[in-house]
Amino acid sequence: GHYQLNPLPGYLVRDEQPESLPEPERCSRLFGRLLGMAVAHESPIGLALVPSLCKQLIGGVADFEDLQYLPSLNDGGSGWYKSLRNMLVNRSPGLIKDDPAVPCMDTEEVEQALAGLEAVMPSRAQQVFESLASFVGTAAHSPLSWESAVNVATALLRKAKIQEKRDLILGKTRDLLRVVSLGTPGAAASLDNPCPEFGCSTGCPPADAALPLLRGLRELQEAINIAGQFGDVYECRELIRRLVDERGEEDPGVSSPERKKARTSSTRGPDTLEEKSSREALDGDSPFEHSSSCVFSSPDSGDGGAAELTAEGLSAFAEAVVQKALVGNLQPRLSIICKEFRSIVPRDVLEDLSWQNIQERISGKRLNSTDFVKEWRAKTTHSPAEDETTELWWSFVSERSAEGLQRLFAWCTGFASIPATAWKFQIKVVEDAGGCPTVNTCMTDDPSHANRGIKMPTMYLPAYSSGLILAKKMEWALAGASGLTLC
Repeated sequence: GHYQLNPLPGYLVRDEQPESLPEPERCSRLFGRLLGMAVAHESPIGLALVPSLCKQLIGGVADFEDLQYLPSLNDGGSGWYKSLRNMLVNRSPGLIKDDPAVPCMDTEEVEQALAGLEAVMPSRAQQVFESLASFVGTAAHSPLSWESAVNVATALLRKAKIQEKRDLILGKTRDLLRVVSLGTPGAAASLDNPCPEFGCSTGCPPADAALPLLRGLRELQEAINIAGQFGDVYECRELIRRLVDERGEEDPGVSSPERKKARTSSTRGPDTLEEKSSREALDGDSPFEHSSSCVFSSPDSGDGGAAELTAEGLSAFAEAVVQKALVGNLQPRLSIICKEFRSIVPRDVLEDLSWQNIQERISGKRLNSTDFVKEWRAKTTHSPAEDETTELWWSFVSERSAEGLQRLFAWCTGFASIPATAWKFQIKVVEDAGGCPTVNTCMTDDPSHANRGIKMPTMYLPAYSSGLILAKKMEWALAGASGLTLC
């Protein structure tokens, strides 16, 4: 994924814990300088920023295609981005590049799709809410994120004041709970048996890994109880009941009658006419209408009285959405960050860099674990006489998990990820087999005292007799660095 600025920092806690909010101006200045240092000193920090932010860092302008990187405006095949693009492609070449593979909608079709919709801009709160809701849904495929996703879902349900928002987060919560329920005792899924039905490529964790989720289920259940009496409420209650019952515990926050109702909800028959009408009104039949954001209108945006959308003014509206979502809603923090960034990076360096170069210098190369090790090894030099010890090292490196590999690389080099610019790595074997490996991340390939060559972090690796000894010594070395917050 890509990282974007938060339009409303502390959105979930600003009402309950205002004292916990950081000072936005000071944080923005620090972040801008941090990004500048990453670019100027060619030291990636592992953050893949969205293209619109990279463009604006160097004085560029965000464009329509940048909307696709905002979860709040591009929820899979729906949302503002997809809806606008479908109606404007091959009709507005100045805004969207023509695509012969996509049929061009005529004016009458566009007018029908826009009927009754108002030209309302996405608000800051709407962007944040829908982005967090998207996180809850996508966390289903990342077991390590399950617990935090449950907590976010609970907070969003409590914050939602209108049924449309409740339905959005309930749908995402349902997707999350469906997968989580497969990772509990008695379920078929395990680390060796992924959940292909829901696309969980990493597999579900064993039962013990899901236990911390139970602590958040009571609060989630309480939040669900106030979310309404139709739609995904019943399935969410049933999934929570399964999660808790398989642990031999009472269903949190649910009385016996409610529990009985939850158990029978999945087979309770068709919706009533009132429930069906409510759901259809929110889901919509048109390919350009989706309940996640009502496409072009937000009931609580505070911009009431907006003019109705028309085919003639749609291009101008799309341009306004780009400015609002990618620029206006991020102010004043965006301007502060850009100013501080440019104060750090020399002007002549900025002039030679594209936004893609900026993105790569800040994030580094995004590689899987196998390619990561290959790249690291290709950049490494050592004496041929030290082959046995260095082979022991690379065997140790190859056995690390993705997270362990990132941590090890950061300790060895000072880089959060593989740099997109020139760099080297050097291993020097030393005879002190009783000590731990050490590193010097300030070295370059310039042998003179100036030390102004290509960056070449150097590791001093004792000649250990086995991989077990190397693993134990590295564990001690990394623990010491972590205590000093070095990796």
